[in-house]
Amino acid sequence: MSRLFEHISFLVVNTQKENTTKNEKLKTLLHDHGCLSCKAVSNIEISSIGVINQKSQFMQFMNNKKIHFIVADSIDFSFYKIATFDYLIPVVTEDWVYKCIEVNKLVKTNSFSPDEKLIFKNYQIFLSLNSFNKTEVLFYSELINALGGTTVDHISTLTTHLITNDPTDQAVIATIASEQKQNISFVYPTWLCQCFKSMTLVNESDHLINIQSSAEDSKNRLQDLWNMVEESQPLRTLNILNQHKFYLGMDLLFEKNLYNYLISYIEWSGGEIVRHINENDFYSKKADCYIGFSTKSREYKVAESLQILTMSIPWLFHTWEMETFVDATSKIFLKPFKKKIFERSQLILAYTNYFGPQRYYIQRLTRLMGGIASTDLSKKNTHLIFGSPHGKKYDFAMRRPNILVTTNHSWLEDCYISGEKLDANVAKYKSNECNELLSASLGQSVNCTYGKSPLSFNLQPSSMVSDSCKEKSPIENKSEENFVNAETYKADDVQNHFLKYSDKFLDSNLEDDKNDKNDKNDKNETVNECLSDPDIEDNMETSIKHDGNFVFISEDVNELSQNNSQLATQVSTQALSPIKKNLNNSDFVDQPPVTSEITSSIALHVSKLNPEEKLEQEKGKSTIEVASGRPGNDSSLNPSRLEVIYTENHISNTKLANGSHLDEEFRKKENPIDNEHKIEVNFDENDNEVNYRLLSGSRAAKAKAAKRLHTDIESLNQFQKNSKKKRTGDLLPEELSLLEKEKALDQEAKSILLKVLPTELGNIISSITSSNPLRSKLVYNIDAICTGCLDYISDLDKKLLYYLGVRIYDEIENDNYNHLNTIIAPKRMRTAKYLKALSFRPLKYALMPDFITLILKEIHSGKIDLNLKVDLTKYYIAGVSPEVLRKTHLHKKIFDRSNMKCINVMNDIQGGTDVISSILHAHGIEKVKTIKNNFTINDLIKNDLSNASSNKNLEKNNEFEYIILTTKSSQVKRFKKLLNDVKSNGLAVNWEWCAKSILDLEVDFKDKKIHLVSK
Repeated sequence: MSRLFEHISFLVVNTQKENTTKNEKLKTLLHDHGCLSCKAVSNIEISSIGVINQKSQFMQFMNNKKIHFIVADSIDFSFYKIATFDYLIPVVTEDWVYKCIEVNKLVKTNSFSPDEKLIFKNYQIFLSLNSFNKTEVLFYSELINALGGTTVDHISTLTTHLITNDPTDQAVIATIASEQKQNISFVYPTWLCQCFKSMTLVNESDHLINIQSSAEDSKNRLQDLWNMVEESQPLRTLNILNQHKFYLGMDLLFEKNLYNYLISYIEWSGGEIVRHINENDFYSKKADCYIGFSTKSREYKVAESLQILTMSIPWLFHTWEMETFVDATSKIFLKPFKKKIFERSQLILAYTNYFGPQRYYIQRLTRLMGGIASTDLSKKNTHLIFGSPHGKKYDFAMRRPNILVTTNHSWLEDCYISGEKLDANVAKYKSNECNELLSASLGQSVNCTYGKSPLSFNLQPSSMVSDSCKEKSPIENKSEENFVNAETYKADDVQNHFLKYSDKFLDSNLEDDKNDKNDKNDKNETVNECLSDPDIEDNMETSIKHDGNFVFISEDVNELSQNNSQLATQVSTQALSPIKKNLNNSDFVDQPPVTSEITSSIALHVSKLNPEEKLEQEKGKSTIEVASGRPGNDSSLNPSRLEVIYTENHISNTKLANGSHLDEEFRKKENPIDNEHKIEVNFDENDNEVNYRLLSGSRAAKAKAAKRLHTDIESLNQFQKNSKKKRTGDLLPEELSLLEKEKALDQEAKSILLKVLPTELGNIISSITSSNPLRSKLVYNIDAICTGCLDYISDLDKKLLYYLGVRIYDEIENDNYNHLNTIIAPKRMRTAKYLKALSFRPLKYALMPDFITLILKEIHSGKIDLNLKVDLTKYYIAGVSPEVLRKTHLHKKIFDRSNMKCINVMNDIQGGTDVISSILHAHGIEKVKTIKNNFTINDLIKNDLSNASSNKNLEKNNEFEYIILTTKSSQVKRFKKLLNDVKSNGLAVNWEWCAKSILDLEVDFKDKKIHLVSK
């Protein structure tokens, strides 16, 4: 007799009036395959007891005995929601039973759910972290999970959808370029929101991303789709929020359309939003609920002190699932997330005998506490969490009590609730109660120890807090951290732990195990026991290995054994070589664990860069920064470097290195200034090496919000008007927070200046507003960009300079390009900012940072009646002649004046074609085409000589039909041959010549470094 369902209890529910014998047949089948117990009931029997829609009723119905699976043809039984969403018991159809018997393993449960609301149950969805921050990823992940889908953090042949805002997302590019056939739909997030709102699978075609569209077209189309989603009517408008009023936390950093969608969801579910500027507004008693991200925020602490109900984003979706207003203390995920407790190395967790939604629960809880979790067990693991004390993983762990901590899930939940590392050897955590009692099953811990006693809970709108609450101070909660916490590792560690595969189980062949001959038998035992664990779901098993600094993901272990030798060779030879070249000064970070099946292997390493790193880096090194593998466009996330090595068809949740062969075919066609807020380049004057960095999404988002707000404090008035409306208003929480900060900085800066400046100038500064900046009356009229300096100055210092007429901008953008007139740098440089600054019309000043340092020093000296008007000529950058500044006043840019309108750029140019193109565009090049090494004459774009006659100072023989920017002599040779074949003339230059021309604002066609091709 088969032991497939050994130690597993079933409840079989017959929801049909006919076929009363069906239950008994299924019950017999389950017993024949070794089930622990099986209870069969019908809806008629359930109805005779009465409606079972409360936890206590369900527990009594089950005699408090735990069950692992419910088998039913539909969800038409009264305790479905309690069993599925509260007790996390998978509900499957009988087809699941037959499929398990067919493949002789427990397969994934989602696809066999009878719940028609789970419209995503056959989908594996990838959310691009290049498009969404961590709070947005949380929202979309919970939405996908609520609709039965699986969120994955890698791309494989099983991935069905890739969600992004950007058609040039590197994940999209890499997927298209993959040699493996991928049946993946690239869709905007509006598709997810529209499906949830309508509760149907809406037509994907309306939300598909056109990868050929420009950035501007894509942006407009996305906004149109959001408008369509907003205008559509929800299918269900249940009053599940019971007219409660909500504050939305400032740490819910959603982009505006998603923020509006969240508000709309709350409103169509019967709730109401109360806008606020900061936590002090909570004392007004206008709302009784608060939704936030973490317990770190002051808002959360004030809300708790005022006995305002506090919830998280998962609470919204759990309430939707349960179709009733849920007590947020009833589940540990339903309140804002608590601090990390463990270091990653302290909690490398495996689990066994958990099924369906229980696995997602454990993985999420482990990550919240700082650890990692997967089904796989090896000697790298620190803990094994068991659902029942059976199976080969459990037996293996019990034989090694000094190496592996074995405990039930109560320990994991209690650690999170208490915020402490608890002793796992306490008898409670070794007990088998969690497998025997329904009341002790996973997810039944109550979250009520947030530094205070449980709140009294009222399902109806509570009366507003009393005035006496105002006297209470916020609860202190120190050292709290964010939801996603990246760990950092040395580059040397990565080289010592790179890609080691075993025949059947990757983790058993780690470096330390490989060198330990004495443990050989233990290692083999680990492999064999894990393979035969009945805990495996689906016929594709995911093996996630965290070897030091890498996340390893393997195929199904049975299939992997056939091709593993070849795969290991492929990965080691192809992936190790490029990695070693890029491991100069990098630290490494693990990605979070993967939660679903895959079909290939990928090795991912992440290297963290110092966010304060100066622009002038060491020669010959290139770096790329991208948003951290944690989602997050806010200040809590640090820019980090990701680099990916592909094996077979996996694409990690990251961007590719700039300059890869995938880039040029899907490159953005943007204005020369558009890329500046993303990329900075350093060109060393001696060796022409390029250093560049791609700024994190966090910085870009913050800069965008700051630019929108700028110094317009009067927007507060607009907000106050908007807050009276039922609609969402114009400002997001992050923007309101920035407004508050901006207002405080304004007041502080004016206060300082009024103390040290003459009265007349002080009066002028006091009169400055956003609508009346009084620029002509200030000490200076400087709009500057800085490069290679002044990274240290604070926001307050920038505000002080602003009121003196020195306005410093972080990036060169379309909005500020036309009025920028100054570059501040320590010397003549070749950074992208410096080179672009020479295109300002005009560039009035090229100043050293000593000028700024002097002004700030004088202000902070405390002296009174200061004369801060200094002689700027003393601070001119050496090597920048008055003649160069004079040329910036000319009507035409340098390359336009030289009959250079169109240029071909090699795709292997250092710095990347995006950056180089943006610099060339800024100096008069109208069209830039990226070409490969094997280019033909048809690949080249012709130069535009239609206005050549207007450049009277140039000789006739300096009119070139083709111009190419090369990196190698072989490219020049090929270029000459092609032009000779078609009898055309041309010009071949290198970047050194271009940079020198820009620095001098003069071209030299007699330079020996360039190559002229005559007809």
